[in-house]
Amino acid sequence: MRFFPECFSGKALEQKNFFSLGLTLAGCAFVTGYLPKLGSSPFIPLPWLLTGLGAGFGYALYTIFGKAALKKYHTLTIITYTFIFASLALLPLVNFENSGGAFSTGSFWIYLAGMGIFPSTLAYLLYTKGLEEVEASRAAIVVTIEPVVGTLVSYFIFREMLSGWQLVGILLVLTGVVLIQERK
Repeated sequence: MRFFPECFSGKALEQKNFFSLGLTLAGCAFVTGYLPKLGSSPFIPLPWLLTGLGAGFGYALYTIFGKAALKKYHTLTIITYTFIFASLALLPLVNFENSGGAFSTGSFWIYLAGMGIFPSTLAYLLYTKGLEEVEASRAAIVVTIEPVVGTLVSYFIFREMLSGWQLVGILLVLTGVVLIQERK
């Protein structure tokens, strides 16, 4: 328990934290459109379920181990190793035979740089930097704002429709994130 003292302390397990976690969890379910469909089609294909659980588990591990690693290593060191090991883990899933032609186009390298810098590297850099100042349990709740941002970007930039349930989800997530903030 000494390795994760913050995760098991009484402070991290306050009722406010659990309530905020519940709000953000329900909000994410509404934002993604899953909860309104429970009555009609609760089936989630196994690969989708495993992908989602794996992503959540990986994010949780990154939060816990990233917080612990920040005591000894610099933020850039942590994300460098994260990206190296994540790339090595994904390498067996890449089909180089059918994607070789993409490497020869200029637009591929522009898209690769854009995807690699902004939504990946910059996001991890800012999140890891934030872990220096915020306890891991709060950070894990605050990052649930990510699907809200994605939904709002799809609405404002790509002109996708926004349902009433998604608005409810956005409000639940934002409420949970605001409640978890510490007043000083």
